[in-house]
Amino acid sequence: MATTTNHQQLLEWFQDPVNKCFFNGDALTVKQSSNGLGVFAKKTLDPEKPDLEDPEPNLLLQVHKSMVLCGRNCTIANLLYDEDLDGLDGVLLATIYEIQLMEKSPWFTYLKSINHTTDPSLNLTEINNEPGIFNKKGSDYITPLCLWGDKEKSLLEGTEIEELKGLDESQLKYHYAVSITFASRMHDLLGLPIPNILQNTLPPGGETDSEFEDEEDDDNEFNEQKYHQFGALFWAITSRAFEVDNYLDLALVPGADLFNHDPNGEENVHFLTQGDVCHYCGKDSCGHLEHGPPDSELESDADDESDDDDDDDDEEEEEEEEEEYTKNSSEIIGNSTDNAAKEAQDLKEITMDMIEEIEKELVQEAADAAADEDSDMDPDMDPYILEAYMDPDECCAIVLERKVKRGNEVFNTYGDLSNAELLIKYGFCVEDNINDTLNFGQEFFSYICLVLKAAEEGDEEAQNVIKRLHWWSQYGLKELKTYIMINQQEDEEDDESEEDEKNDTAEHSHDHEHNHEHDGDCHHGDPDEGDDDEWEWMNDCKLGFPGNFNGFAVATATLLTTSQENMNELYDAFQDPELMEAPGFAGAVVEKKLIIDCGKEPYPLLKKLCEDKLARIGDSNNKSGDYKRLIKKSTGRRKSIYTLLMNEKKMLDYAIKQLK
Repeated sequence: MATTTNHQQLLEWFQDPVNKCFFNGDALTVKQSSNGLGVFAKKTLDPEKPDLEDPEPNLLLQVHKSMVLCGRNCTIANLLYDEDLDGLDGVLLATIYEIQLMEKSPWFTYLKSINHTTDPSLNLTEINNEPGIFNKKGSDYITPLCLWGDKEKSLLEGTEIEELKGLDESQLKYHYAVSITFASRMHDLLGLPIPNILQNTLPPGGETDSEFEDEEDDDNEFNEQKYHQFGALFWAITSRAFEVDNYLDLALVPGADLFNHDPNGEENVHFLTQGDVCHYCGKDSCGHLEHGPPDSELESDADDESDDDDDDDDEEEEEEEEEEYTKNSSEIIGNSTDNAAKEAQDLKEITMDMIEEIEKELVQEAADAAADEDSDMDPDMDPYILEAYMDPDECCAIVLERKVKRGNEVFNTYGDLSNAELLIKYGFCVEDNINDTLNFGQEFFSYICLVLKAAEEGDEEAQNVIKRLHWWSQYGLKELKTYIMINQQEDEEDDESEEDEKNDTAEHSHDHEHNHEHDGDCHHGDPDEGDDDEWEWMNDCKLGFPGNFNGFAVATATLLTTSQENMNELYDAFQDPELMEAPGFAGAVVEKKLIIDCGKEPYPLLKKLCEDKLARIGDSNNKSGDYKRLIKKSTGRRKSIYTLLMNEKKMLDYAIKQLK
């Protein structure tokens, strides 16, 4: 990965049996690549069938699930559980508090391999000791797009980045507020030291659902420096995290993030994990799902129900407890500075002693478990070799799927992602990305707003178009989708076993919500005034690589421009009872009338919409052909921006040329 540093120390860390990881150093090496650091084949690797002598011949990396870093696996796991913090919030806080422990953390060496700035000499473990880096010339944090400069953001206006809300800062602010709230609460309740990065007021607009608020910080100034530090940590984690299983959820998997992404669907390896496990204990076939959760879970559920029933009765008691807590807190604060400092130091020392004791117990438990698992193996076998034969269901793994020649980079896949998705999630783009798509929902909506306005002014032709749109949203589109689904059913059945396997494994991804919103001042029956679902179909209209509209876009454009005579024939067909009863037949008629037989009828409208979209893109000074030169001269953010702009404009230019 481009932001990997200190990789040699990480490779040495893999060799320590205590860390329960296996990296196939005989087959792989890590070195500089065009994408930063990458994994390369020391010899030609070809997938082999397993046998008794070698049950895992294609294993390149294996990490026991107890060594992935997440909310369930960390020093503060019990605190996160009590606060009901998991998923992204869990792994964020787990990482922040492991950084606090420095060398005492089991993941310290791994965290040192993560770079979060443009300065390659720095790593994530130093994030609490960087008061000046944000202003240091030539160095900056590697952050989400929402924290980029105004000039860079302006270049992305009108692109798919904006469509996917990649510039929206609200999610980052929310997670920062959750982290600050947790740290403040644990400090006040338990005396747990607040990490430097979280010693801040809540960000503007970063409200959480928590009832706890740090009222004492209301008058303090929001520290932008620490916010950008958190943004860098947030980016480092979200760009590396994997969905592991139902229990651990999102986690950092040491070594799995070394493998770079292949955008052409020709990856060499896959990330595998047993994802369908018990969400109570993380085991497979434990019986909890059949016989009920552990006693602690039942007690917790019972307590929750009891709390709900007794809320009204306990309200006065809670108020008294809060007053007593406030009084005690005031007394503590009123103590002398020396005593307070001594107590804080004692708390910290006790915490560290407890952590060391817990770690020793965990190591011993792991050793005992490993001894039981490996009792039937050669007792003289090297412990490092034994790690390669851990129970696969208890591990995450990178396995070889496709041949790679000696000296070539070994690629993973992060999914079939467009450049906009790659830039939002991982910070890079690729030229001629075959997964690129452009959403034309905004363009169709703007055009339809004009039609709606004309219809209100009495235009008969526009009024007929409005009738078509309502028919389309209620009947036509549904039948077309049904027809397409039936046509794909055979292929889906062939791929069913493969899909089931994928559902049991996790891909390298972090979902970003996509809630499309329309701009403009249209108030003529727009989604804001009616059922959103009636208009949501416009987001199905897309332009795919290299510049071809999908069937939904063609059908919509034909619907808006075809003759009334043609539409009447379509309406009449839908009045045929036999046609409507036959599955898929009505959809076939829609496809024939609006897509297959449309000829060039929708071309003028589609061409206009392409020109409109081209005009909306923020960088209007350069044409698609100008970006090759700009890309060669650029690095980092600008290189990625220019790559995305070049691809989107090339697709639009191609479409306009085809539609002439």
